[in-house]
Amino acid sequence: MEMNSNFISTKDLCDLLSIDRFKLRQMVKKNQFPEPITKYGNMNVWDKNDVVDYFNNEIEALKEEMFYFNYLIQEVENV
Repeated sequence: MEMNSNFISTKDLCDLLSIDRFKLRQMVKKNQFPEPITKYGNMNVWDKNDVVDYFNNEIEALKEEMFYFNYLIQEVENV
């Protein structure tokens, strides 16, 4: 069964993130990563767009944190 190119398998996702399946399941369970969208045959799969959106949201959150920390650094230096 050939997988739709809009999906990414658990194996491919784990390889990409350099984590094992157990760690990925833990991240999903703790809401630290999106849930798979469906079973594809006997595999869980993720929508690639959901994964990209997740990473983009993480990048934006990090940018906001960096902005805040830079602000704090300036405030400390001005005291």
